[in-house]
Amino acid sequence: MANNPGADEIERFHRYFAVEANNRAWTLLEQRDRSRRENLELIRVAGASVWHWNAVGTDVQKARASMLMAEVYAQRGYGDAATREARAFAENVDGRDAPAWEVAFKHAIVAHAAAARGDEAEHRAEYALAVEVSAGLGPEDKAIFDRTFAMVPPP
Repeated sequence: MANNPGADEIERFHRYFAVEANNRAWTLLEQRDRSRRENLELIRVAGASVWHWNAVGTDVQKARASMLMAEVYAQRGYGDAATREARAFAENVDGRDAPAWEVAFKHAIVAHAAAARGDEAEHRAEYALAVEVSAGLGPEDKAIFDRTFAMVPPP
């Protein structure tokens, strides 16, 4: 069939939709008051982002997709699922020379997953580490981090 996209075009499509779905999910996550429809959209676009990144992404991109899902699950109160995704992200960050902003996010996401799971000790410890690491971030990274960290309940 002449109209079927080639492998390069399919990869480009995956990357495009992975980014678009990721950006929409983070926009919805940061929105304080979401409607039921927006909550459903959040779950769907986050899952779409993960699916597209898993098709064509690097290990780092796949791990960052796990970070997104961890935050979605934590916000929705699915502690076990949030923990699973947060640990996948944390293992990737710990297994390489990750930038400080990503280390700060790791601690914030693990803290939120622990809070959703009801693990007060891990929540408190990871929250404190997130505060500590984020204090050394530059202004731009700190502003981005703070938007996500504001979603994590304090211990």
